[in-house]
Amino acid sequence: MKVANTLFALLFSFVAFSQDKQDPLAVAGEVTCECFSKVSEEGEETVEQQLKDCLSAGALAYQLAGISNAVESEKDTTETEEGETIITSLDSETFINYLSENCDNYPYETAGPNDELLKEVSEVSCECIAQISTALPLQEKNNRIQQCITEAIANKTVSGKLEFTVEGLRSFFEEVQKDLVENCDAVRIVTFASDEEKLNSYSYNEEAIDNYTKGQKAYKEGKLKEAVRYYKKAVSIDKEFVFAWDNLGRTYRELNKFDEAIAAYESSLMIDPLNRTALMNIAVAYNYKKDLDNAMKYYEILKKHYPEDPESPYGLALIYWQKGDLNASLTNAIQAFKLYDISKSPYKADAEKVINYLYGDFKKNNKEEDFKKICKENNVNLGF
Repeated sequence: MKVANTLFALLFSFVAFSQDKQDPLAVAGEVTCECFSKVSEEGEETVEQQLKDCLSAGALAYQLAGISNAVESEKDTTETEEGETIITSLDSETFINYLSENCDNYPYETAGPNDELLKEVSEVSCECIAQISTALPLQEKNNRIQQCITEAIANKTVSGKLEFTVEGLRSFFEEVQKDLVENCDAVRIVTFASDEEKLNSYSYNEEAIDNYTKGQKAYKEGKLKEAVRYYKKAVSIDKEFVFAWDNLGRTYRELNKFDEAIAAYESSLMIDPLNRTALMNIAVAYNYKKDLDNAMKYYEILKKHYPEDPESPYGLALIYWQKGDLNASLTNAIQAFKLYDISKSPYKADAEKVINYLYGDFKKNNKEEDFKKICKENNVNLGF
């Protein structure tokens, strides 16, 4: 089957379905399913390429149906423009599930790997991530996390356990990322560790270093109160030991002692006012205390000095959401998603979740047009 035939089937089906307002997902499903029925081993293209063409035709049908509905409702359309960010992982999963349930010609036995295979790849990835040095810059950490996932998937592909199209592999990659964010402690530890070296990061005092090292060991063993004692001893010996202050704050925070955590981060910021770790975590501690104004204050400082850091807009999105400012929350959530995507962070999945939840709130408050307007202003196509 030639590409031209695929496009002909697409246009024919679209004309047939666009006479009345249609669900874009249903239109895309009908076009793709009809296209699947025409796939042949005798065509000039490989079967795999024909199937990919069918999926592409369905995706185009989805967009065309959305435009048709918008025109019919005399509403503004959101057209894809150069540089636009498209969030596709949820749409892809929904589309594949729809096809597997509604298309008799669906050519795949399953929509993706089973849960056991996802678990295997995630476990291998997590073990690899646990070996990443926490002293690396954040971007390098993200790159190595991506490498761990890629290698784990590649090993399964080579062994024959994974057989996917490029789109299928991309979708599976995103599923692994989501699973790691939810279930792999190493992702959180590596991503948010306070060990990137800067001025005053370490101490030149051997006794302070010894106590700090013991604190790190106790923390990794889950002995948080013991870790606090060692970190406190380290900063009592060297009051400008930034790593010790930051890790003391982190440990207090995990013990739900937020006032003590804030005091530790304030001490760190007195030494280095632009310490990214302390700025981010003091904002988090204030947020846990429900002191939203102070949390916003530090997120804004972080955003000003580290505009490429997704944690500030992500934190602000959550705070504005709590304050009931849906517009500001969505704007920041979109910014966070883009920055997570650029930095290849697995936490992109969290930003996408927030955006989906926000859509529900916009819809509940009859503000869907506001949601679409903000997306358009931020050059994002969410497929809603």
